[in-house]
Amino acid sequence: MILIKLILYSIIIMGGYNMKKFLKRVKRFVLKNKLLTILIALILLIMISGIIVIKVWLFPHSRGTKYGNRLDGIENVKLTDSRLDEVKSSFEAKSGFSITGFRVSGKIVNIYVTAGEISKSDVKAEAAKFIKKFSEDEIKFYDFQFFVTGSSEEYPILGYKNKNSEGLLWNNEGGN
Repeated sequence: MILIKLILYSIIIMGGYNMKKFLKRVKRFVLKNKLLTILIALILLIMISGIIVIKVWLFPHSRGTKYGNRLDGIENVKLTDSRLDEVKSSFEAKSGFSITGFRVSGKIVNIYVTAGEISKSDVKAEAAKFIKKFSEDEIKFYDFQFFVTGSSEEYPILGYKNKNSEGLLWNNEGGN
Protein backbone atom coordinates (compact mmCIF):
# COMPACT_ATOMS: atom_id res chain seq x y z
CA MET A 1 0.00 0.00 0.00
CA ILE A 2 2.82 2.34 0.88
CA LEU A 3 4.55 1.46 -2.36
CA ILE A 4 1.43 2.21 -4.40
CA LYS A 5 0.92 5.54 -2.65
CA LEU A 6 4.56 6.39 -3.18
CA ILE A 7 4.33 5.65 -6.90
CA LEU A 8 1.13 7.63 -7.36
CA TYR A 9 2.36 10.64 -5.41
CA SER A 10 5.65 10.71 -7.23
CA ILE A 11 4.02 10.54 -10.65
CA ILE A 12 1.65 13.35 -9.76
CA ILE A 13 4.28 15.57 -8.14
CA MET A 14 7.23 14.88 -10.40
CA GLY A 15 5.30 14.42 -13.59
CA GLY A 16 7.91 11.96 -14.77
CA TYR A 17 10.70 14.57 -14.60
CA ASN A 18 12.96 12.84 -12.11
CA MET A 19 12.00 9.28 -12.85
CA LYS A 20 15.52 7.92 -12.31
CA LYS A 21 15.61 9.33 -8.80
CA PHE A 22 12.18 7.97 -8.11
CA LEU A 23 13.06 4.48 -9.34
CA LYS A 24 16.20 4.53 -7.18
CA ARG A 25 14.05 5.42 -4.15
CA VAL A 26 11.63 2.61 -4.96
CA LYS A 27 14.52 0.17 -5.38
CA ARG A 28 16.01 1.31 -2.07
CA PHE A 29 12.61 0.93 -0.36
CA VAL A 30 12.15 -2.57 -1.79
CA LEU A 31 15.67 -3.65 -0.74
CA LYS A 32 15.27 -2.13 2.71
CA ASN A 33 11.80 -3.66 3.29
CA LYS A 34 12.05 -7.04 1.57
CA LEU A 35 9.61 -8.76 3.90
CA LEU A 36 7.01 -6.02 3.55
CA THR A 37 7.39 -5.98 -0.25
CA ILE A 38 7.00 -9.77 -0.48
CA LEU A 39 3.97 -9.61 1.83
CA ILE A 40 2.33 -6.89 -0.30
CA ALA A 41 3.01 -8.85 -3.51
CA LEU A 42 1.52 -12.02 -1.99
CA ILE A 43 -1.56 -10.19 -0.77
CA LEU A 44 -2.11 -8.69 -4.23
CA LEU A 45 -1.62 -12.08 -5.86
CA ILE A 46 -4.07 -13.74 -3.46
CA MET A 47 -6.65 -10.96 -4.00
CA ILE A 48 -6.43 -11.22 -7.80
CA SER A 49 -6.66 -15.02 -7.66
CA GLY A 50 -9.63 -14.79 -5.28
CA ILE A 51 -11.48 -12.39 -7.56
CA ILE A 52 -10.93 -14.69 -10.53
CA VAL A 53 -12.10 -17.76 -8.58
CA ILE A 54 -15.21 -15.97 -7.29
CA LYS A 55 -16.09 -14.72 -10.79
CA VAL A 56 -15.75 -18.20 -12.26
CA TRP A 57 -17.76 -19.70 -9.39
CA LEU A 58 -20.59 -17.13 -9.49
CA PHE A 59 -20.79 -16.81 -13.29
CA PRO A 60 -19.77 -20.20 -14.71
CA HIS A 61 -21.40 -19.71 -18.11
CA SER A 62 -20.68 -16.05 -18.66
CA ARG A 63 -18.93 -16.81 -21.93
CA GLY A 64 -21.79 -18.91 -23.27
CA THR A 65 -24.49 -17.83 -25.64
CA LYS A 66 -27.85 -16.38 -24.65
CA TYR A 67 -29.74 -19.55 -25.54
CA GLY A 68 -27.17 -22.13 -24.40
CA ASN A 69 -27.32 -25.21 -26.62
CA ARG A 70 -30.99 -24.81 -27.50
CA LEU A 71 -30.09 -23.36 -30.90
CA ASP A 72 -27.92 -26.25 -32.02
CA GLY A 73 -28.61 -26.89 -35.68
CA ILE A 74 -30.06 -23.45 -36.44
CA GLU A 75 -27.40 -22.88 -39.09
CA ASN A 76 -28.90 -25.80 -41.05
CA VAL A 77 -32.43 -24.32 -40.99
CA LYS A 78 -31.72 -20.58 -41.02
CA LEU A 79 -34.68 -18.25 -41.60
CA THR A 80 -33.45 -15.06 -43.23
CA ASP A 81 -35.46 -11.94 -44.00
CA SER A 82 -35.35 -12.79 -47.69
CA ARG A 83 -36.77 -16.26 -46.96
CA LEU A 84 -39.57 -14.75 -44.85
CA ASP A 85 -40.37 -12.26 -47.61
CA GLU A 86 -40.40 -15.10 -50.14
CA VAL A 87 -42.90 -17.04 -48.02
CA LYS A 88 -45.02 -13.93 -47.54
CA SER A 89 -45.09 -13.15 -51.28
CA SER A 90 -46.01 -16.76 -52.17
CA PHE A 91 -48.98 -16.66 -49.79
CA GLU A 92 -52.28 -15.79 -51.44
CA ALA A 93 -54.26 -14.29 -48.57
CA LYS A 94 -57.92 -13.44 -48.45
CA SER A 95 -58.84 -9.82 -48.37
CA GLY A 96 -58.97 -8.72 -44.78
CA PHE A 97 -56.04 -10.91 -43.72
CA SER A 98 -52.64 -9.26 -44.11
CA ILE A 99 -49.25 -10.17 -42.68
CA THR A 100 -47.74 -6.94 -41.37
CA GLY A 101 -44.41 -8.22 -40.08
CA PHE A 102 -42.12 -10.92 -38.78
CA ARG A 103 -39.62 -11.22 -35.97
CA VAL A 104 -37.36 -14.23 -35.51
CA SER A 105 -36.02 -14.63 -31.99
CA GLY A 106 -33.98 -17.79 -31.56
CA LYS A 107 -36.28 -20.64 -32.58
CA ILE A 108 -39.50 -18.61 -32.40
CA VAL A 109 -41.02 -16.89 -35.42
CA ASN A 110 -43.45 -14.13 -34.44
CA ILE A 111 -45.92 -13.29 -37.21
CA TYR A 112 -47.96 -10.11 -36.93
CA VAL A 113 -51.32 -10.14 -38.70
CA THR A 114 -53.99 -7.53 -39.21
CA ALA A 115 -57.46 -8.94 -39.77
CA GLY A 116 -60.16 -6.85 -41.35
CA GLU A 117 -63.80 -7.86 -41.34
CA ILE A 118 -63.23 -11.60 -41.46
CA SER A 119 -64.20 -14.08 -38.77
CA LYS A 120 -61.91 -15.79 -36.31
CA SER A 121 -62.36 -19.15 -38.01
CA ASP A 122 -61.23 -17.65 -41.34
CA VAL A 123 -58.19 -16.13 -39.65
CA LYS A 124 -57.32 -19.51 -38.14
CA ALA A 125 -57.66 -21.23 -41.50
CA GLU A 126 -55.52 -18.62 -43.27
CA ALA A 127 -52.83 -18.86 -40.57
CA ALA A 128 -52.71 -22.65 -40.99
CA LYS A 129 -52.33 -22.20 -44.76
CA PHE A 130 -49.57 -19.67 -44.16
CA ILE A 131 -47.54 -22.08 -42.02
CA LYS A 132 -47.76 -24.69 -44.79
CA LYS A 133 -45.77 -22.31 -47.03
CA PHE A 134 -42.68 -23.05 -44.92
CA SER A 135 -40.57 -26.13 -45.64
CA GLU A 136 -40.94 -29.32 -43.57
CA ASP A 137 -37.54 -28.72 -41.95
CA GLU A 138 -38.50 -25.18 -40.94
CA ILE A 139 -41.81 -26.34 -39.49
CA LYS A 140 -40.10 -29.09 -37.50
CA PHE A 141 -37.43 -26.73 -36.15
CA TYR A 142 -39.21 -23.43 -35.40
CA ASP A 143 -42.15 -22.47 -33.19
CA PHE A 144 -44.64 -20.07 -34.80
CA GLN A 145 -46.68 -17.44 -32.97
CA PHE A 146 -49.44 -15.40 -34.57
CA PHE A 147 -50.40 -12.04 -33.10
CA VAL A 148 -53.68 -11.07 -34.74
CA THR A 149 -55.25 -7.66 -34.32
CA GLY A 150 -58.41 -6.45 -35.96
CA SER A 151 -61.21 -3.96 -35.94
CA SER A 152 -63.92 -6.15 -34.43
CA GLU A 153 -64.42 -7.02 -30.78
CA GLU A 154 -63.21 -10.61 -31.13
CA TYR A 155 -59.63 -9.42 -31.63
CA PRO A 156 -56.81 -9.53 -30.55
CA ILE A 157 -56.18 -13.25 -30.61
CA LEU A 158 -53.00 -15.29 -30.33
CA GLY A 159 -52.08 -18.48 -32.13
CA TYR A 160 -49.17 -20.78 -31.44
CA LYS A 161 -47.65 -23.79 -33.15
CA ASN A 162 -44.94 -25.70 -31.37
CA LYS A 163 -42.41 -27.57 -33.48
CA ASN A 164 -43.79 -30.87 -32.10
CA SER A 165 -47.51 -30.08 -32.42
CA GLU A 166 -49.62 -30.89 -35.45
CA GLY A 167 -51.67 -27.72 -35.71
CA LEU A 168 -52.11 -24.25 -34.35
CA LEU A 169 -53.47 -23.66 -30.87
CA TRP A 170 -55.46 -20.48 -30.33
CA ASN A 171 -56.48 -18.61 -27.24
CA ASN A 172 -60.23 -18.54 -26.71
CA GLU A 173 -60.38 -15.03 -25.36
CA GLY A 174 -61.03 -11.99 -27.44
CA GLY A 175 -60.91 -8.31 -26.67
CA ASN A 176 -58.76 -6.72 -24.04
